[in-house]
Amino acid sequence: MGKALLAELIRLCTGLGFRQMVAVIGGAHPASVAVHRAAGFEHGGLMKGTCFKHGRWLDTIIMQLPLGEGLTTDPEPGVYPDTLYRS
Repeated sequence: MGKALLAELIRLCTGLGFRQMVAVIGGAHPASVAVHRAAGFEHGGLMKGTCFKHGRWLDTIIMQLPLGEGLTTDPEPGVYPDTLYRS
């Protein structure tokens, strides 16, 4: 179910013109990392001891997925999310 929901979120965000998606995985949960990796996310960073759960400090993993044309072109003017920053 998680894989299907993530795939739909990626599809919707790509369609809206977003260029990057970032996952913040608290506790560095292996199943969450695996689902994101299967969807094409890459490791972006590790923050040690940034969450406290069940009496112990846990790490947080950052993962990143380029959407659409990613960093290869400028955002399309006048298309969401560009329209959020124009008056």
